[in-house]
Amino acid sequence: MAWDWSTVRTSSGGSEEIPATLERLLAGETEAQRDRAFDGLYSAVVNQGDLETAAAPVADRILEELGVHGSVSEYGWLMLNCIFGGAGYGKQVLVDGSETDLESYCRQTVIASLPMIGPAAAAADGETFRFLTVLLGKVGEYAPEAISILEREVRVSSGERLVAASDGLEVARELAAERAADG
Repeated sequence: MAWDWSTVRTSSGGSEEIPATLERLLAGETEAQRDRAFDGLYSAVVNQGDLETAAAPVADRILEELGVHGSVSEYGWLMLNCIFGGAGYGKQVLVDGSETDLESYCRQTVIASLPMIGPAAAAADGETFRFLTVLLGKVGEYAPEAISILEREVRVSSGERLVAASDGLEVARELAAERAADG
């Protein structure tokens, strides 16, 4: 989806600087550049866990990168994790001419991308894989497909990769069970 950045807000107001910061997060040449970009985006769009409306186009852009390249930076996964777990407190975002709940939009966007996320998990390693499994652990509360991805990774992994996949799977199963118990 093409976003008009002037229609979304950050914790400090306008979102003019977000596209450039987001590109540094996704394609920064060094880890330090990606880390600084993450810090800037986090405080702007997921300020202490509270989603700002700019979180929606940030999530879309990260997932667009995933669709084009089949992967995103470790900080891209971390940002998606923060957005997925953020609270929108009833904030609305304009999507295709309709007001849409921000929190639901962000979550559904990530869930809808699970068919792309599965292959990315299989190809990821190191910190990228670890941050991806943390995201999948949260997504597992809402989507059994995330649990399936983690189960596959547990079956085929060893060492630190197995630990990360197992931890993500444990979280996903616990959250899904709690959600089911709550009805």
